[in-house]
Amino acid sequence: MSQPKTPPLPANRTWEQLRKHYEVEKEIAARLMAATREERREIYATMYDELFERIPDHSRLQIREDPKRTAQTNLSKWLLVKPFIDQSMTFVEFAPGSCRFAVEVCPHVHGVYGIDISDQSGQLESVPENFHLIIYNGYELDMEQDFADIVFSDERRRAMLLEFLSHHEQLAELVCNDDKAAFVERFREIQEFFGDFSEQALHESSYLIHRLADRFAQ
Repeated sequence: MSQPKTPPLPANRTWEQLRKHYEVEKEIAARLMAATREERREIYATMYDELFERIPDHSRLQIREDPKRTAQTNLSKWLLVKPFIDQSMTFVEFAPGSCRFAVEVCPHVHGVYGIDISDQSGQLESVPENFHLIIYNGYELDMEQDFADIVFSDERRRAMLLEFLSHHEQLAELVCNDDKAAFVERFREIQEFFGDFSEQALHESSYLIHRLADRFAQ
């Protein structure tokens, strides 16, 4: 049997820090899943403040507080949207996080709106007059139809979503083909990746799946 693969650590983070990060996000997720719709609105408003306070080494905080990394991240986004931008447009960034990129777009368009479930901008050095941050409750967004020319979200989120879909399409194909051996092999590879943590990960993921099934059945 091949040796379990050890995933590489992110830069400047230890296993202990990653474990704590996981536990905090799991705790917040459990509160969200146990909450009513109205209670979730209140949690949305403060959960990122809590997360960043309890996990000061969070990668998003590191980028937000590092001008060089912020510039690199924003440049990759700008190169993606630049061909579609002109001065007459209204630009929306959905889930803008630190809002650094949205602010940088302001000189190139008529207006910029950042839309998020909480204010994660930190201390912006300056806020252009044509920038507006809209905090909504995660359910209803009271905006006029077709008010925006471009609605943008981070390309990394798009890539992660496509990778997630691709992975599950591959698993679905194995199930449709009744390829039990290949399916078991994929499961074993994932189990080896997680190592000693695999049993706990399986238990916790099963718990989340059952909770989601119960919520959708209501």
